[in-house]
Amino acid sequence: MRKRILAVAVAAATLASGANAAGFYLKELSITGQGRAFAGEVTNTEDASAVYFNPAATAYMTESNTLSFGAHALAPNSTLKNTGSLVTNGTNTNLAASNAETKNPYGTSLIPNIYATLPLDNGAVLGFGVNNPFGLSNKYEKDSFVRYDSIETELKTPSLNFSVAKHVSDKLSIGFGIEAQKGEAVLESALPLSAGISGFVPGGSSNTYSQGDIIGDINSRLTAEGSFELAPFFGLTYAVAEYTSLGFSYRAGIDHKANGSVLLTPNTSSEADGDAFEATITSLALGQGAGASAPAIALAARNAGSYTIENASAELSTPSIATVGLKHSINDQTRVYADATYYGWSAFDDIKITTSVETLSPQKYKDTISIGLGMEHDYSASFTGRAGIMIDPTPTNDDYRSARTPDADRLWLAVGGSYSVLDNMSLDFAFTHIMLDDVVLDQAKALTLAGTPIGQANIKASGSPDVNILSLGLRYKF
Repeated sequence: MRKRILAVAVAAATLASGANAAGFYLKELSITGQGRAFAGEVTNTEDASAVYFNPAATAYMTESNTLSFGAHALAPNSTLKNTGSLVTNGTNTNLAASNAETKNPYGTSLIPNIYATLPLDNGAVLGFGVNNPFGLSNKYEKDSFVRYDSIETELKTPSLNFSVAKHVSDKLSIGFGIEAQKGEAVLESALPLSAGISGFVPGGSSNTYSQGDIIGDINSRLTAEGSFELAPFFGLTYAVAEYTSLGFSYRAGIDHKANGSVLLTPNTSSEADGDAFEATITSLALGQGAGASAPAIALAARNAGSYTIENASAELSTPSIATVGLKHSINDQTRVYADATYYGWSAFDDIKITTSVETLSPQKYKDTISIGLGMEHDYSASFTGRAGIMIDPTPTNDDYRSARTPDADRLWLAVGGSYSVLDNMSLDFAFTHIMLDDVVLDQAKALTLAGTPIGQANIKASGSPDVNILSLGLRYKF
């Protein structure tokens, strides 16, 4: 039964979609924390989600076993308007439709998480959590002007967290843990294919192309999955006064390598895209030593509608995260919270994709610090209300900002609460509105196929995104 519950929990954790903290961090990992915009979350000693945010805080959960279930429904809006995009192969240039606008690439999605704590007879507390701390999922139309940058992006990091915590004095508690995190990725974009020096006469149509003609588009879709990687995390809490406590936590970043394959297909069913696909496979087959049989291999791939490059891989790194937070009780009913969180986003310098050659997709993220302020008030013995605000700067670099992560500085506004339906059961809820600064994309993207340069796409776009999040959860003691 326990194995079945774990399997369901891991599967649930992989449902994460559009990232709604800066970068591709999914901070929606606690319902009570969401209601305060995560201000002072490292001092939260009443919710099992402390297993993730600060394991030391679970040292206070010694009276009973606890379970915490939560789900966050995310509704992002992030359309982009073309402001002058173009693609060139060095000979010819194609302009994207002026003032074209993408559809919203994000749908409403669900982020679940599960946590549990178990007190031991020696005063220590064990913790366990399943979540998905980093993730991204968006999909643009295949004819969108951003297609040479991104058609589809999907990143999942299902994560298992194991911790132990204990009081070492009346004022100090410490906690340690190990995270096992897995990386899964889908990266798809279009490539504009052109005829070679001698032109191209496809076998699948009667067309003839001159040197430098941009024939059409093909799609390149990388699907890769890695193994679980291990990383440590730790934290502490300290009571500096009767009504004031501090918390600190640190989580190490993780380097992921996911292995898989690249699927090449025509972008559409048009004859031009079919010709571009055939030309591409002809070139690849020749590069692989097929010789005179290359045209036949390409025509067979065209008729099949796809061609697969095996033994591909993608590598990326998640940031380290360090947080310091404060909780102060104004009186028996009201508490205020504050925190500052450092994200080592500079570890995400590029995405390295390897097929027969190595290709780097520069990201050039920069380290950031978010600031949060929040408050809780007990309106009665059964109901607690919450509110919070967070300033969350983007790590994206203006020169490398991508349609995959059209990110900008964020301002979180959150409200929430908890209602005790039984002595050992509470219902939690929160609503968050995230306002983002205007997004500007101005990226010169080198286009390559199997390491061979085939042109450059200049993606120019702007947008005004925002996000709404509704969070519901249950806490249970037994």
